[in-house]
Amino acid sequence: MGMLDSLLGKLDATLGDADAREVRSAARRGDTPILESNIDGTTEWSYRAFYAELAARARPGRPAWLDGWSGHSPQSAAAHLVSGINHIHLAWEARGFEWVPKNHGEFQRLLRLAEASLRQAARLAPSDPTPHAWLARTAYGLSQGADAVEAHAREALARDPHNRLAHSNAVQGLASKWGGRDERMWDFVKASMKRAPEGALSCASVVEAMLELGATAERQRKVPDLRDFMKQDGVRSAVVQAGERFYSGVPKGSIYDQTFIHGYFALGGDLAGVRELASKALALMGDRVVEYPWFYFGSPVRVARSVRSKYF
Repeated sequence: MGMLDSLLGKLDATLGDADAREVRSAARRGDTPILESNIDGTTEWSYRAFYAELAARARPGRPAWLDGWSGHSPQSAAAHLVSGINHIHLAWEARGFEWVPKNHGEFQRLLRLAEASLRQAARLAPSDPTPHAWLARTAYGLSQGADAVEAHAREALARDPHNRLAHSNAVQGLASKWGGRDERMWDFVKASMKRAPEGALSCASVVEAMLELGATAERQRKVPDLRDFMKQDGVRSAVVQAGERFYSGVPKGSIYDQTFIHGYFALGGDLAGVRELASKALALMGDRVVEYPWFYFGSPVRVARSVRSKYF
């Protein structure tokens, strides 16, 4: 079991969603017809992404049935999508989560396998933004450059303009830590927010971007720590405005995306000193926790509980 699996061990990956529990159970026993029904059977893209990743991570490693699925069902977009996502997570386990990779060669090999599967998934389900959103991640892992990252993200957004996963992977891949430029990353987010309606799943990308900009400023010793950066007037204002835009709308998307977004506004509000935003996000998040943004600061459950204890 890898480091990330160990840290996430206490999380309920299904987040109480009945269909998600069915997907996880089917993936654990290799019941591919059930997986195909749940994943290929929905065009609610936020749910499709949730169920596909849940299936890809239902067991540690590479389950034997996964390669068999794409072999006996070569025209199944779900089979190739789940296979590609699984290879991405295995790639990051091989790389590790520190600045210096543990096994760069294996990281690259697994990402190339992921890329091939995701391209096939995109071909078989041309309206699905999910493989394109994940291809943005393989692009920055394979050092293909910011243009490639943004091109894949825009393919996803052409199919689902406020896709949460595409925005998240674009923020990461366009940031300086993966060879991009923080200014370009922030321009991407600002342009997206101009088009975002109330309740858009893309709203949390503002906080994601600010955390990346703050981490860069902290590394460059421009600020004492991340909290100092987040409390700057311009940063604080951007976080507040994004929160107001999101919470003014009707909640949409999967329980995973909703929990992810609440987590970012909870952490962003806390770091920026915006208690009202943090409190609202934590209340809506309830006892549900997903790995990000909490994983950046340690065990997700422990970090989320620590922040919650300040408010409730």
